[in-house]
Amino acid sequence: MTRKKHDLALVLWILLVFVAAMALRWKIFSLPIREGDEQVYKALVEYVLAGQPYSMQNHPLVTEGELPASVYAWPVFYHPPGGVWFFSIFAGPFRLMGLKLAQLVCFAITYFSLIGSALLLTSATRIVVFAYAPLAAFTPILSHISLRVWIDNPKVAFLSAFVFFSLAAVKKRISFFWWVAAFFAGIATFTKVDSLLAIPLYL
Repeated sequence: MTRKKHDLALVLWILLVFVAAMALRWKIFSLPIREGDEQVYKALVEYVLAGQPYSMQNHPLVTEGELPASVYAWPVFYHPPGGVWFFSIFAGPFRLMGLKLAQLVCFAITYFSLIGSALLLTSATRIVVFAYAPLAAFTPILSHISLRVWIDNPKVAFLSAFVFFSLAAVKKRISFFWWVAAFFAGIATFTKVDSLLAIPLYL
């Protein structure tokens, strides 16, 4: 098999795994939003879209005692607003379906960033990427969080993109990619502060 055919087979395999992974995750559209954090992010997205403060302080979930006031009854919500703003981009036109669509977009960013990083690191051994694609798509933690409306999804997506563009900047020697990597590192941190702990590990 020629190199060109090998490359085509690899691309088709990467896309096939992605389609299979998306098909399994499609059930997110039929899952109810019941878990505590999911309800919080849904409420914050609704507040943001309505132009209200980024806070759960006066939300019924808190005032009626469903969520502890000691944690949530503050003028500003304790996580940065990056993830909620990202969700709002999709929830604006698509409402509840948009919230769930955002999680699938995050998975797509994560998956292709991981595959891109693997290709940059193993350009001479494509068989490694053949084996890695299902791992990137179906790893248990990623499979679990991608079926939840959690800000962990954009955080992982942005960090994965940060890794890919950092590697691309080094491997391809394109300095602009450092700016793109810095952008993703910044919005990952603006989504969840613990991203700051992950960024030095990748570097």
